Amino acid sequence: MLVMPNVRSEQAIAHFFLDMIEAYDYRIPLQLMTDKGSEVGEMIRMHRALR
Repeated sequence: MLVMPNVRSEQAIAHFFLDMIEAYDYRIPLQLMTDKGSEVGEMIRMHRALR
């Protein structure tokens, strides 16, 4: 379990996303399902760039 100090921070969510990719041996998911919150923007941009 990971406790995040601020789940509304775009940078915190993006950092968690990269940590998750690293933990899963750099396997990037084919698709993401997220809400339309402003905190997921950086994660979506990174996902597009890495795919």
